[in-house]
Amino acid sequence: MKTAVKLYKRAVELGSTDSMVQLGFFYDFGRKPARLDKQKALALYKKAADLGDPNGCFYYARTVCPDLTKYTLEDAMRRDPKILEAAHYYKLAADQGFTEAEYNLGAMYANGLGVARDVAEAIRWYERAAAKGDEDAKAALAPLRALGV
Repeated sequence: MKTAVKLYKRAVELGSTDSMVQLGFFYDFGRKPARLDKQKALALYKKAADLGDPNGCFYYARTVCPDLTKYTLEDAMRRDPKILEAAHYYKLAADQGFTEAEYNLGAMYANGLGVARDVAEAIRWYERAAAKGDEDAKAALAPLRALGV
């Protein structure tokens, strides 16, 4: 594992976005030999995201805004910067076909988190994720379709 981390660090220096994300995992989860360091993980995910990597976009958004279910309507109304940033990066990943990002973006549109509430747009993103087999997206579609949108 020490060799792996060393190679990932070198690959990061050479601009490998995959290595940025993989090394980010080491820090994010404290995988030995790396120590738990959420800030280093976040910086690596952001670097990969800013270079357009869909995995980097997704993991950066998820790290910035880890649990969409904990946010309230008040958070949505006050336009929490973390939520806005997560929506931006989920959109970048979803536009590249990252299934979990499609689902999360659907949830953000369904609830007006970081974006204007838009049930039709929520359905569109959920449908994209559901078409790839995402069970959460399939479950989220039923109540939205019941609204007749």
